[in-house]
Amino acid sequence: MPQVSINQYFSSSQAYFIPVDKYSSSSINDLESPSNDVRAIKEVLEKYHGFTSFDIRDRHDNVKQNAGVDVASPTSLEILSFLSSIDVEETGRIIIYFGCHGIAIDSEGEPEGYLLAADAQPGEWDTFLKMSDIFKVLNNLKCKHLFLILDCCYAGAFRWANRTRGIICDVPKNIYFERFRQYATNKAWQVLTSSAHDQKAVDTLRLGKREGDDKGMLSPFAEVLVKALKDGSADLSFGNAPPDGIITATELSFYLQNRIFERLYNAGIKGNKRQLPMLFPIIDASKDQHGKGEFFFINPSMKDGIADLKSVTKTNPYKGLDSYNIGDASIFYGRQRVLDGWHDGAGKNIGLIEAAQQYNLIVLAGPSGIGKSSLAKAGLLAYYKKSQTVHEIRPGKTPMTSNRSLLNKLKASEEREVLLVDQYEELITTSTEESERTDFEMELLGLVSRHLVVITIRTDFESQFRESALLNIEKENAGKYRFIVPPFLREEIEEIVVQPAVQEVLEFKGIGNNGKSSDKFIDRIVDDAYQNPGSLPLLSMALSEIYENRDGNNLLEEVYDKFGGLSGILDRKATNEYKKLSGDSVSETFFRYLIYRMISFESGRISKKRIYTHIERLTENDELEFDNAGKTARFKSIAGNLVSAGLLKTDVDEKNQPFIEPSHDALLRSWGILAEWLKRRNNVLNTNIQEEIQLLKSVSDISSRFASASVEEQKGYLDSWSKHPKLLQVKDQIGDQLNKAENAFVSKAYARKIRSKRVTVSAVTITFVLLTAAAIFLFVLKNAADNNLKSYQIARFKENVQNGIVYMEAKEHRLAKIQFSNAYNIYKQLSADPTIRKEVSRTGFQSYVEAFKLDK
Repeated sequence: MPQVSINQYFSSSQAYFIPVDKYSSSSINDLESPSNDVRAIKEVLEKYHGFTSFDIRDRHDNVKQNAGVDVASPTSLEILSFLSSIDVEETGRIIIYFGCHGIAIDSEGEPEGYLLAADAQPGEWDTFLKMSDIFKVLNNLKCKHLFLILDCCYAGAFRWANRTRGIICDVPKNIYFERFRQYATNKAWQVLTSSAHDQKAVDTLRLGKREGDDKGMLSPFAEVLVKALKDGSADLSFGNAPPDGIITATELSFYLQNRIFERLYNAGIKGNKRQLPMLFPIIDASKDQHGKGEFFFINPSMKDGIADLKSVTKTNPYKGLDSYNIGDASIFYGRQRVLDGWHDGAGKNIGLIEAAQQYNLIVLAGPSGIGKSSLAKAGLLAYYKKSQTVHEIRPGKTPMTSNRSLLNKLKASEEREVLLVDQYEELITTSTEESERTDFEMELLGLVSRHLVVITIRTDFESQFRESALLNIEKENAGKYRFIVPPFLREEIEEIVVQPAVQEVLEFKGIGNNGKSSDKFIDRIVDDAYQNPGSLPLLSMALSEIYENRDGNNLLEEVYDKFGGLSGILDRKATNEYKKLSGDSVSETFFRYLIYRMISFESGRISKKRIYTHIERLTENDELEFDNAGKTARFKSIAGNLVSAGLLKTDVDEKNQPFIEPSHDALLRSWGILAEWLKRRNNVLNTNIQEEIQLLKSVSDISSRFASASVEEQKGYLDSWSKHPKLLQVKDQIGDQLNKAENAFVSKAYARKIRSKRVTVSAVTITFVLLTAAAIFLFVLKNAADNNLKSYQIARFKENVQNGIVYMEAKEHRLAKIQFSNAYNIYKQLSADPTIRKEVSRTGFQSYVEAFKLDK
């Protein structure tokens, strides 16, 4: 692990201080804090960071004193002379600090900044010190590293004095050695201002203005700056990662912005009296003086002033269509505002971390593509992992059965733990057993009393959980909170684009191959994403593709152009995989069937669905095992290619069962060819593809339950499906799509139907004989019926309920109601029977009674 120190890269560290306390004009208020600020900052730089200090007030006979002006208050000429006398070699680094009044006036649409030296006279502009003149003097210095600190009103106007590119955002969560070496060896001329070009700087917190009179007090800016450099608190850390030991100018600026805002807000200093520290590079437009460097300090807590840095990971810092996990916190950018909370015109918005501290159930809701899963895992769970046990699950096909062990463990735990239930809409799109869903929700509801439960859900599915006891959040319920994930700000999207590259020492390169074209390339990507809400998965995939096709450490705009930018990345990638099968009509058909199998339509919404399989081998109840081994191999080969392309992902569920699924819903929503497929109609059968997908899902669900059912239950399933209105159409519509288990179930159901018809014909033939026999055995049959009536009614109840469920799956609600109504008539007579009660619980019969209002 490389070790770094200041002495390795710099021959000297010098600090120059220019405070202005007293003014010759009675119309300009004197200042109290600059002298105090200088004393405190000088001490921390000398003691903790090895700087040699030079104070303009230490000048003697070689500087002429103006009449009526205190020696501690330099004039404009003295300040320029002092700056001109700075002698520093190229390998030296310097800090120049100003503490004084400042003003800004409009000049050709941009503010012109001035500092007020001791001899400034109101209304006489030629007595003011132009920031542009200061820049001209500084431009003669030889050093590569210069840090100019301006603690004065309107200090941000210096940005226009040197025509900079504006504020830069460069706070990597991990500073690797390769990036540090760039910081240290390249030119870094930066300006840190205590306020923007249109803001006053506060002199003391008590008065809330620059003009103060409190003895010994520091300005808010200086006070926070001293603390940051003294205890290393500006050495930021993220997630579970410890501070890296380096305090960059950008980290320092970021820390100052947050702490000063917080202090002024708490002190009641609001509105236009607030100040916002700014950081920007000093750039001469003709020379492009600011390079890839960054002014920095070694954290004073580092032993002997030496920091141990890691080397770059050389892995893709962009996740493609995958969500960010707990371990990805170091490359998770753009969501700190949402985690910490933010202010807007309506006041403060609670952040996700604060919400989790106040409530036991957080329903994290937002549209598809806004990054809910990533925010929950790489943001919230990464935060809690430092101090608490965290768990993450997805409902899956059998939410209660699959997660029973963990839920029981949490139920018995006395410590507060954190449970994330990701993609809660799977209770609708994937789980088919009502009892599984109901039991799962009730278990979660029981955990909320002493654990933190976080649920992520798409907002377009929330309406289907209106009756959910868990998700029903009322205003007076103090334990639950619905957190709506806000849209990204433009600067947050820019952070998502730029910061992982900065961290991994990568550079964006525009087609023009210069700084301006590279900036335009970044702006182009950011604008593409910002103008298309919900495009985060496409952005991440595009960035990942650019990285995979990089030239050394350069991320190229020409690669972005090749796949058609943000809007074309997913469409082109999926289409290319399909086109690889061109000329092989059988494989093209299987490709479509594979995609259809991963689609779920609920309330007209398209969402992804798991396929339980392993792409390299057969598994138990493998959904890609067909009657023909060659067909199985082709399906798995196609699935493997889509996994390699990043369009599908592999995983295992809570029961360690392997599955594949689309990497994101965006694949199903954004792929043009798929949209065309879904519009197709079968003119012979008068059906469309969506109807066939729904029918396939019904067959897949019932055959899956059939495979794990008891012998008696299997008879019930076969009886139900032998009467299913769609049974005769299954072979014609989707026969070629059925896997081995589905085909076997449909064949058995069809055989049961045929046998039932034969029995009917035989019954008609021997009706006369039966009637005659009935007269003879009437008394015997009556007694037998009395004895077996109850058993018969129970059997009829089960059959009616199963038929009703089947009709519900087929969207035949009228026929389903008839079946459930028949079952309800039996239920009213036998509701106390244990067998009936067990069947009611297993099938969720009560929910159908309520849905069809059978008890009204």
